Amino acid sequence: MYARTVNTCIEIDAGTNFRPAPILWMGLVGETGATKSPILNSILNPLEELQADAEDTYHRNLAQYKKELAEWHKLSKDEKRDMPTEPVPREYYLQDATLEAIADCLSKQPNRGVIVAIDELAGLFAGFNQYRPQGRGNDRQKWLSAYDGKPIKINRTTRPRVSISRTSVSVVGTIQPCVLRRQMSNLEEDDGFWSRYLWIQLPLTEMPPPGAKTTHNLSVLLQKLYKNLENLPSKTYQLNLSRQQVWKEWHCWCEKQKVTEPNSALRAIYPKAKERAARIALIVHCVNAIVDDRIPETIVQSEILEVAIAFTKWLIGQARLIYADSGITIHPDSSKITRFLERFRGTGWITAVNTFNYSIRCA
Repeated sequence: MYARTVNTCIEIDAGTNFRPAPILWMGLVGETGATKSPILNSILNPLEELQADAEDTYHRNLAQYKKELAEWHKLSKDEKRDMPTEPVPREYYLQDATLEAIADCLSKQPNRGVIVAIDELAGLFAGFNQYRPQGRGNDRQKWLSAYDGKPIKINRTTRPRVSISRTSVSVVGTIQPCVLRRQMSNLEEDDGFWSRYLWIQLPLTEMPPPGAKTTHNLSVLLQKLYKNLENLPSKTYQLNLSRQQVWKEWHCWCEKQKVTEPNSALRAIYPKAKERAARIALIVHCVNAIVDDRIPETIVQSEILEVAIAFTKWLIGQARLIYADSGITIHPDSSKITRFLERFRGTGWITAVNTFNYSIRCA
């Protein structure tokens, strides 16, 4: 959601130019009825309101531009100055967009990023190369580069040339577990695409009836947050130099997990998770400042990094659970055991009746 991410980053290691950008790809994974869409909508509705306001502004500016352009054409050659500049729409999010359309959007707002928000992520994955001859192309490879904010350069004989030096494309959406498994296919041959995603499993639980519990409307709070984040200038943030030990310990933990993990698909999780913690820390740092009605400091304190690391470790568990559903696990029953424990987490003692009913439902 952070708008000016194109030149915003957090510097981890100046020597290696390791400066992650606040770009996140997130997927809510759950069965039908797990309230994936309501959760996603609560995040996106305030952004839709900002988009609606931007559309009104754009159409007003477009009408004014057409009026000024008509008057400019009536002027004599000696009276004419610079031609009026045509306004461009502000795009906060995209829903149904090819990579070329995303590149075109970014080229018109080069200092701002965009979020691809799709209720069903399967549509995004299935759309790779769909407009190429025989479905062949390199959309997936370009998406891999986009995750790191790399340049996009597109040359087509039938379309205008597009060249963007830096990009910022975040992704958020929902998907069902069975659909995700089909999309992932053979994880042993994964190119790191799936490990770039921040996966969150949504358990299937009973929803309380309307009015049974206190509800909270986040729309006003989030809309203000998004708008204020948009107004932050581009900036390079840094870790607290006196306490970089937190990052060193995190780095070593991820590296150890990587080299000791026997499965190649699971090994790919840790390098991306290590970097993701820095991205999350940067976003939390900026969000906290906005909520407190202040400008974010240049230094990101280690306390925020510690929280981001703890959350990232939890996300690693989420990813391993999803991979286990696809057969990527040390023990063949790991997925079943993990799901059983997740189902009854926080409910107290697990009784024989609980176990029997759960086994019947899953049979």
